[in-house]
Amino acid sequence: MNAFQKNTTNADMADHAYVSTLYKTAMADGSFVPLLTRLEHVIAHNVSTESLIESKGAFIERVDHIAEQTASILHMTNAQASELVKTMGDLLVGVTSTDQGPSLKGEIIPQDVQELFDSFSSETLFTKNACRIITGIRAEMS
Repeated sequence: MNAFQKNTTNADMADHAYVSTLYKTAMADGSFVPLLTRLEHVIAHNVSTESLIESKGAFIERVDHIAEQTASILHMTNAQASELVKTMGDLLVGVTSTDQGPSLKGEIIPQDVQELFDSFSSETLFTKNACRIITGIRAEMS
């Protein structure tokens, strides 16, 4: 059982709770997002074709497994859930780049500037946009 499965105990989990669990699970392993970011741009270009095909086969199996769980949790079809799972990885890579700014911990920041920083945090961006994507996939594929 992986960390995602451990954290998803309610089969009727709301979209927001699902997205929050997905984000926290992905971020819990400090190496997951950096590896995901490098996967297509660096790693995939520096392995043999045989290794690439083998790893993509394993990836398909994992996506299918996660999509099956997601379909049940979010009351989606398997096709919708598969599309969602694939999209979440791309969204995660994109939004985590917003957390690359300088650390201002311990600094006095005006409230309006802090609110701006908070609105661009990867967690905020991921949560809002992942929920929008779920809604869009449901609408598009229904």
